[in-house]
Amino acid sequence: MCRWCRQRTIPKGNSILQKCAFCGGLTNAKRPRHGQMQAICDDLFSLVVRFGSADRIGNVVCVTCGAQLHWTMVDAGHFQVRDLKPTRFDEKNVNPQCKDCNGKRRSGEQFKHGVWIDRRWGTGTAHKLAIEAKKDGAPYNDRGYFLHISQILLGRCHGHDELGPYILKIAERQRAAWIEFFEVKRGNE
Repeated sequence: MCRWCRQRTIPKGNSILQKCAFCGGLTNAKRPRHGQMQAICDDLFSLVVRFGSADRIGNVVCVTCGAQLHWTMVDAGHFQVRDLKPTRFDEKNVNPQCKDCNGKRRSGEQFKHGVWIDRRWGTGTAHKLAIEAKKDGAPYNDRGYFLHISQILLGRCHGHDELGPYILKIAERQRAAWIEFFEVKRGNE
């Protein structure tokens, strides 16, 4: 319930500050679930990786087959699978891949991806990522971790007007309120 307009707009539960939909006042809201926060971070990280790898006209090169495509037409392919939390948001582990190379048919072309990582970041980097990926994932399952990652990613997106529509799509799919919450939280720092 909003403490300003007394409208029952938000379910009870664990509370954090959020804007009321009716009056705009700060009120209590239910915390996002772990999966929701992880999905928001995945979507934002995908934007950062793909857009950050693009040249000035928006094209990126697939790291495994060399195809040149617009950054909106490629995936953010993981060298070590996304389920391994320590390397999930590591920029050395995630690089632009065309949908064919990253899809089930080619399974991410892990060997070629590893060769590219070693050429780009130095010999042995792919091996280091493989070792890092196997570490205990305890701190990576915390909501605070995802909040921290999302704030960093939103900061990386700030100032790039081209990303605005894509961030809005993420907000629509992942509940616009949480993106708004992240912006309010970042603004209060």
